[in-house]
Amino acid sequence: MSSLTFAVIQFAVILLALEAHCTEALNSDGTVLLSLLNYFNAPADIFSSWNSSSEYPCNWTGVTCSPDHTVSTLNLAGSQVSGTLSSAICDLHNLKELYLGSNSLSGTIPPELGNCTQLESLDLSDNNLHGQIPFQLGSLKKLSYLSIYDNHMSGSIPLSIFGLPQLEEIFLNDNNLSGEIPSNVGNLTQLAKLWLGGNSLVGKIPSSIVNCRHLEELYLYSNELVGELPESLGRLSKLKILYVTSNKLHGQIPKALGNCTNLIQLELSNNSFSGRIPWELVNCSSLVMLSSTQNQLTGSIPSSLGSLQQLSQLYLNQNFLSGNIPGELGNCSLMEDLRLHSNKLEGSIPPELGRLRRLRNLFLFENSLHGPIPPQLFEAKSLQNLSLYNNSLTGSISPKICNLRRLQELFLHFNQLSGPIPARLGARNNFTEIDLTGNRLTGTIPPALCSSGQLKILVMGYNQFEGSVPTDIGKCRSLRRLILSHNHLTGLLPSGFLGSNSVIYYLDMSRNKLQGRIPSSLGQCKNLSSVDLSMNELNSSIPQELGQLSKLQRLNLSSNRLTGPIPQELGKSSLLFSLDLSFNSLNGLLPNQLERLEKLQHLVLQGNNLGGNIPDWLSNLTQMSELNLGQNQFQGEIPSSLGRLQELNTNLNLAHNRLSGAIPAALGNLNKLVNLDLSSNNLSGIIPSALDSLLSLDAVNVSNNQLKGCLPKLWLKLWNSSSSSFTGNPGLCVAENGSSSCNCWGYMPLSYKESTHLSSFHIVLIIIGSVVFTCFLVAVPVILYLRRNLYPKTRPSSGATGELPSKLYQYFQATEYLSEKYIIGKGGRGVVYRVQLPSGQLYALKTIQLASEKKEDTSIKREVQTAGKIRHRNLVKLLEFWQLQDRGYILYEFMPNGSLNDVLHEMNPLPVLGWDIRYKIAIGTAHGLSYLHHNCDPEIIHRDIKPSNILLDSDMEPHISDFGIAKLMDRSYAVDSSSVLGTLGYIAPERGQTTKVTEKMDVYSYGVVLLELITRKKALDSSFAEGMGIVSWVKSFGEAEHAVIDEQLRDEGMESDIEEEIVGTIRVALKCTESNPNDRPSMKQVVDMLGEIRLIKSSSVKRGKRVTNSSGRG
Repeated sequence: MSSLTFAVIQFAVILLALEAHCTEALNSDGTVLLSLLNYFNAPADIFSSWNSSSEYPCNWTGVTCSPDHTVSTLNLAGSQVSGTLSSAICDLHNLKELYLGSNSLSGTIPPELGNCTQLESLDLSDNNLHGQIPFQLGSLKKLSYLSIYDNHMSGSIPLSIFGLPQLEEIFLNDNNLSGEIPSNVGNLTQLAKLWLGGNSLVGKIPSSIVNCRHLEELYLYSNELVGELPESLGRLSKLKILYVTSNKLHGQIPKALGNCTNLIQLELSNNSFSGRIPWELVNCSSLVMLSSTQNQLTGSIPSSLGSLQQLSQLYLNQNFLSGNIPGELGNCSLMEDLRLHSNKLEGSIPPELGRLRRLRNLFLFENSLHGPIPPQLFEAKSLQNLSLYNNSLTGSISPKICNLRRLQELFLHFNQLSGPIPARLGARNNFTEIDLTGNRLTGTIPPALCSSGQLKILVMGYNQFEGSVPTDIGKCRSLRRLILSHNHLTGLLPSGFLGSNSVIYYLDMSRNKLQGRIPSSLGQCKNLSSVDLSMNELNSSIPQELGQLSKLQRLNLSSNRLTGPIPQELGKSSLLFSLDLSFNSLNGLLPNQLERLEKLQHLVLQGNNLGGNIPDWLSNLTQMSELNLGQNQFQGEIPSSLGRLQELNTNLNLAHNRLSGAIPAALGNLNKLVNLDLSSNNLSGIIPSALDSLLSLDAVNVSNNQLKGCLPKLWLKLWNSSSSSFTGNPGLCVAENGSSSCNCWGYMPLSYKESTHLSSFHIVLIIIGSVVFTCFLVAVPVILYLRRNLYPKTRPSSGATGELPSKLYQYFQATEYLSEKYIIGKGGRGVVYRVQLPSGQLYALKTIQLASEKKEDTSIKREVQTAGKIRHRNLVKLLEFWQLQDRGYILYEFMPNGSLNDVLHEMNPLPVLGWDIRYKIAIGTAHGLSYLHHNCDPEIIHRDIKPSNILLDSDMEPHISDFGIAKLMDRSYAVDSSSVLGTLGYIAPERGQTTKVTEKMDVYSYGVVLLELITRKKALDSSFAEGMGIVSWVKSFGEAEHAVIDEQLRDEGMESDIEEEIVGTIRVALKCTESNPNDRPSMKQVVDMLGEIRLIKSSSVKRGKRVTNSSGRG
């Protein structure tokens, strides 16, 4: 072999040796880690240090090694890692800690992770993992820390996990876990933290949990747990946090919790706890937060709570607590947040609360508090929000309030406060919102209210303020909502009023005595959507600058002394839907530019001096629902084109003008019209027979014209109820003998009814004879009725309360034996009467015709059994029940504001419903329905949720009624039903395809009601396209949800946070009305979603990142 050949061979051997050396450079754990890159994706810098040139991976990002260079910790938490988990991780045989939380990992958890037998800590939280938790994790005998929270895990919790003896911390919260809490939880004797909240766990809290002697934190919030809180929890002496909010727990709060002397946070809200607050909680001397809102607690607030020196947050709102507010709460020197609103608290506000120098929020609204606001209260220097509205507080507002430098929100509305407001109010405060509506306050409006430069809301209507509007308010640039209506304000509006304000969207200064011109500077308020200056003494012309308000939706300048023509520039306000200039002295013609107002629904120009012909272009305003041109100088004929205004439903008033000619037959196309007034003109000819088709008419007035011929047959009922509305037409007549001709031959002239006179003697005889005959007719059936029903041969059933039927007699007397004039509602199976006893007490009495067959009586008995058993603030309370042979009588508490259907659609005029009221109705109804579904055992499915079955009390609190078709359902199965029950428009789509009735059908109906509440459209509104319901109508707008919001809400919605709430509620409604019932939330989840939408006090849960509403405002 030559020397050259030998050298080549030697070089090759060296290369092979070097290659072998390089291949063996990275140890086995490093190789395993590199293999994970086939499953992980992350930003380049995360894995840039991971390469095969290293001998060991110990310096790689996220890697920690033991002294023997094997990997002991892999920590890639929060590294934007995506991909899936690989079972190869367990090839790291010495791995003790695996932290992969807060990434974007997907897929399932590999069962092979159970082979990582050295693992002590496993964190897979805050990813997109799904599937079940592998039972193989029960093989990790050394595991002390397990965190899988905030994923999409489903199924039950494996028993094997709760058999791991070393586990100290478990975080499984905020997943989709179901089933019961494993009964062997007591085996975790080292457990300190157990977080299972935000799942769908059912059953009771296991009694074995008492064996977890080291337990410090127990989070079970937002599940479906039932039963009572175990008394044995009181034996967990190390317990610091107990958080069971939003479950279906009931019973009393265990007194034994007073033994948990280390307790820091006790959260029991949104359950059905009843009874009193145990005074034993005074032993929990470390307690910082006590929250038990939205339960059914009764009795008084224990004065002993004042001994809790560490207490900083006390939330007891939305219960049934009564008695006085204990002054001892003033001893809680660290108190920052005190919420006792929406209870039945009485007495006065304790002055001792002024000693709470750290107090930031004091919510006492919606109680029955009386007396003055104690001046000492304003010594709580840290106050930021003072909410005392909807009480009966009296007296004046102390000047000491001016010293609260941090005070931002002051809500004292709807009390009985009197006297002047302190003159320096606002000068040293930091106000963002002030609402003093509905008091008896006098004097002048303080000039410094906007000194903070942050004031957004100033609402002071319905008081007795005098003097002029302060100049500084007119210069306030931060104001978004200004309401000074219903006062006695005088003088001129300040020069340049609000001209520098670009954010104000709502202005209401109506019903005062303001004088002078309307400031042209209002035209610079580009965000204005609603302006109401009506019922003042404003004069001169309407400023043409108002036409610059491109967002203007409502303009009301009625009942002033305005003169001149209507500015043509108003036609530029293309969003205008309501224009009321009535009862002024405006003149001239209607400007053609108003034709551009395509969204106009209400045009009210009554009581002016406007003239000329009624223009044809009015028919192009196709959304018009009210047209009032009465009491003007219009002349010529009524344009037949007005018949194209198909949406006219409220009022068509052309009275007291100089109109002539015939009534156009085209008006017969206005099939939604309720009120038609053509009186006091020079109209002639016959009333067209086409008007006989106006079935919706409630009132007609054609008096004082030159009409002739026969009255349309369907108008006879209107003539009978108000004959004066047809007088002054000598040739107009009504049928007397059924003749079909219209030449008044064989007809009775309208004057006949007016001109027939009798002597006094004849009148007396007629009256006496009528009275005697009427008494005879009434007495006979009443006697027969009482004999048959009130005193039957067999003793009747006494129903739910056991009272004797004779007690029913007083209700018969109070309604004049069920006279029709006391009817307030009719349903499919009965009639509801308003009952007022001599004592003044009001009730609702429902009468029901019972069937003779047992099967048909079942629904009535079900109604009684269902409604008689349940008690909840948002459910109508059944008071009495009687069954008298074939009739049933149910006595309910009376709801003075009628039904939601009444206030949304039926009242005339429709009441103004602000967002706070609508939200209150939405959340209250959700609470009531959630209680039926989740807190009654067995469950109750209503099956006919609709606005007419939601009644409103004097505080506009909703109460669900009519359980006549409710069914009790065991959770283990759905109920068969042989008929489709419910109301069209509210019935879930699957109802026609199955006989199974589920609670998700109620959820769908609730979603429809929610959409009605926001849009003020009916479920099957006539304005929708044929075959379209409210759900599909709203969905047709896509992401432009704001376009469906009721006009009354749009001005409120201009404020961003309120608009977010409204739009958020629309989205909740759309979730409820998903076509697939499995995609709909439960009512408990709806309550949670609506609670999260509301901008209220919330606290972050550190591990699960969950935001919880410990209390609610409004």
